[in-house]
Amino acid sequence: MSSVYSEEEKSYGLSRARLVEFKEAFDYFDEDYTSLLPVDRLQHHLKQMGYNATDMELDKFEVDVDPDDTGVYDFDAFMRMVAYILRTGEDIEEDLEQVFRLFDTDNSGTVSTEEMKKVFKEVDPKISKKELDELIAEADPDNSGKIDLAEFKHMMMMPEDD
Repeated sequence: MSSVYSEEEKSYGLSRARLVEFKEAFDYFDEDYTSLLPVDRLQHHLKQMGYNATDMELDKFEVDVDPDDTGVYDFDAFMRMVAYILRTGEDIEEDLEQVFRLFDTDNSGTVSTEEMKKVFKEVDPKISKKELDELIAEADPDNSGKIDLAEFKHMMMMPEDD
């Protein structure tokens, strides 16, 4: 019987090395060697791989990996979920790069910390000077007065303090 998937589709858009990494993770999670993982352990498996899914994402993933509500999912369902997570992460990176380019009006590859302060004040007029200074200090750890793309991404992806 021939597969309905091409080799490209079965690679899930990943390099062979990455595919092997995720197969090893799947096998590690497969404690009873059935080639099936329990859906009720999905959140735990994601956390072990360093991904903290929101409740909404978790609900979506549970339905996606186990549409027939069998309570288990296979490697193909696991990889479709992983590929989705990786694509979403790439989309966020691309979005941040586009936003950064909007701020980098002179195409220098940097944005001044003064310009970033203005942007933050426009976005949140009630931001305190202390909060603003803390944000800028974290975004510009080398205190150069300029924020490059890597620093910008780091700043934008930092978890908020609760």
